[in-house]
Amino acid sequence: YALEYSELEVASIYYNMGNAYLEAGQYKNALTAYDNALDYSSENQKKHVQILNKQGLCYFRMGRMESSKNSFLDLLNMEQDLSPNNQRYLGMAMHNLGNVYQSQSRLDSATLFFHRALSLKNGKQKFITYMDLGELFIKEGKLIKGRALLDSAIQIHSQLSLLPDN
Repeated sequence: YALEYSELEVASIYYNMGNAYLEAGQYKNALTAYDNALDYSSENQKKHVQILNKQGLCYFRMGRMESSKNSFLDLLNMEQDLSPNNQRYLGMAMHNLGNVYQSQSRLDSATLFFHRALSLKNGKQKFITYMDLGELFIKEGKLIKGRALLDSAIQIHSQLSLLPDN
């Protein structure tokens, strides 16, 4: 007899396959898996935004910046409908858009999205955004601003280091 899986379970299987392919550098296979996962995730908002984020990261690694940007923008277009539990994915998408724009030398747009990401993130995620934004300013020759952002990253990191591992 055949086992029956819910749409969320099928989406999760394809999502996990996509993640494995992504980590193995098999980007076309990852994209196929993510596309299949999207077909089954429409009823589960959290899984849907996770898939869009990973799809965008896969395109980014392939150097397909417009496709990457579109995946992240699709996620951001869901902003009005996202439940409070899924708001953190907006911060991830904004951060990732910052990376896309930075890779395209669109530094004003990158800065804008990194700043928007900071307002939606906390903990380790905020640390990463401060780091990337600080490095962007240093590359632009804005050393004082870059240093201040990197100092903020260090301060967050030291607070994270003090948290218990449980």
